Amino acid sequence: MFDAATRLVLTAGLVYSYRFPFSTSVILDEGRIAWIGDDGGLSGQLLDSDVVVDCEGALITPMFFDAMLASTEDADASVGAGLVSTDSGPQLHRRSADGQWAVEPDHRDLASAYAFVDPEDIGTDEVQALLTKRLFAIVQPQTQGTVLSKLASAGVPFAFGSFGTSMSPWQWLRNAVYGGRDGLSARAAFNAATRSGWRLAGTPDVGELQIGSQSRMCLWRCDHVEVQVPDERVRAWSTDVRAGTPPLPDLREEAALPTLISTVIDGTLRKVT
Repeated sequence: MFDAATRLVLTAGLVYSYRFPFSTSVILDEGRIAWIGDDGGLSGQLLDSDVVVDCEGALITPMFFDAMLASTEDADASVGAGLVSTDSGPQLHRRSADGQWAVEPDHRDLASAYAFVDPEDIGTDEVQALLTKRLFAIVQPQTQGTVLSKLASAGVPFAFGSFGTSMSPWQWLRNAVYGGRDGLSARAAFNAATRSGWRLAGTPDVGELQIGSQSRMCLWRCDHVEVQVPDERVRAWSTDVRAGTPPLPDLREEAALPTLISTVIDGTLRKVT
């Protein structure tokens, strides 16, 4: 485990960033992202005291957010924060650099910020009510693609919660894209599992890898990455930077889901496997 006081440089990876698609390196300084770019751009930026880590082609992503944890003890290792329901209302919990969990002080009325939706179906009136009240929808991992598509097309923000299931967050995405008709794109599903949840928690910058954001990241070993949509007829695969869309792991049923290698929380690298 490398201490956050040391400047950490991750190289030779694949950085999942909308602002810097197909970048391979990240510099972390005092727990925040100081630079994102290609390995070749590191020339002249490295300090003698830097800790340089060869990611060996690992995919580097934001940590997932679990919008409805049964308990932090059962949280997936790739989840950096989540909501836990208690008798006094929902509590926001965050994972620390050493892997432990702590309750965040209340900074907003979370109970009035979201609503649960039926995983099987959702009506027009319910969608309109969510929009009118400006609520987040919290969805279960098995929620039908039709429901997710209705929320997405209407502009209702939604986030995934595990609800006590032991699924990997990548399984949430697989279900959302390929689990039924009218699925989401992998990018939309990934947003719901990361940036949307962090936005619900009041820290949207953590859900996206960008300059200045707090470092809560995962390093993944995966066999193949691609740009994915649910309809095979318009499926595309591209590693061309001009495409502008960073690729994600292959989420089809026959593909192996990614394996978590390490987490980086507040600038501290911690190996998981």
